[in-house]
Amino acid sequence: MKIFIGSSTEHVHIAKEIAQIIEEYGHEAILWTKWFAPADFTFSKILDLPNEVDGGIFILAPDDELNAEQGTVYVPRDNVLIEAGILFGKLGKPHVALCKVLNTKLASDWAGITYIKYEPEKKQILEREVSRWLNSVQDSIANKNQSISNFLSMEMPDFEKLVSSATDEIMISSFFISVAQTSCALNQAIATGLKVRLVLADYWGENLQATATMLDGLGTDNKRIKMKLKTSLQFFATEYEKGNIPNNLEIRFIDYVFPTRMTVVDPNSEQGHMYVHISSYINRTAPKATFHLTKQEPWFNSYKQEFERIWQDARPIDFEELNDMLRD
Repeated sequence: MKIFIGSSTEHVHIAKEIAQIIEEYGHEAILWTKWFAPADFTFSKILDLPNEVDGGIFILAPDDELNAEQGTVYVPRDNVLIEAGILFGKLGKPHVALCKVLNTKLASDWAGITYIKYEPEKKQILEREVSRWLNSVQDSIANKNQSISNFLSMEMPDFEKLVSSATDEIMISSFFISVAQTSCALNQAIATGLKVRLVLADYWGENLQATATMLDGLGTDNKRIKMKLKTSLQFFATEYEKGNIPNNLEIRFIDYVFPTRMTVVDPNSEQGHMYVHISSYINRTAPKATFHLTKQEPWFNSYKQEFERIWQDARPIDFEELNDMLRD
């Protein structure tokens, strides 16, 4: 592993002690003195840190005097706290440790992060605490790798089962919906009164037509692309003419290429889940990432929010307009 060690200039000797312990356990220690070159833009280098290291230890020492209400206190150097905060935000709590020197005042916001107490006369305790923290970082990395492995091997539910499991709402963003999907699973959901929101590609829009040739898997012929969408929408137009379209169905068009196609089921329920399909428009032969998320997984809310952003950008259409468009 690569471990960054941050400190003030005055306490770099402690950073070197910890670097030696890290290297004795077979890891690479990166002192801040080696990371920042004189010609570097410092803040830019700080932002690069999480992409280059697996964790960081920061020496919080009584570097600066601060006059507070309770009297004079001694606090860590500001730049050390900034570096620790950026690593904490990007890599997560298990990957950051704070080595606290005696008589250092810390903000309560740092509660919950691993503390390594530094006492010069207790080297063995320091080594044991650093070793324990290194093991916890390794465990965190192993757990993340296992999660990714499980994620990639996850069995995907089919569309009909996914939609038929809905009890409250279905949200879909896609280039088009196939006839099989609209005539079976979605039709049943709409008929039972579920709220259904569809965001479809607006192939009548100027912006999307300009980039139509980039769409993977849809061909480069605009007429052919429009025909696919017309086939998707014809079902709804026919149902509208029969008077079978209730108020719980809303369709919107988006006039740009959205990178993520989603089918979201019951987003506000604890049983909520979704299909996410991430497309590649640069290399149309590249594998497409498709995965299944449940409400309990942290990415669920991120993709839900992305759908809502697309929904707000999209323009509502009514079925009278839809029939006119289909006759073009």
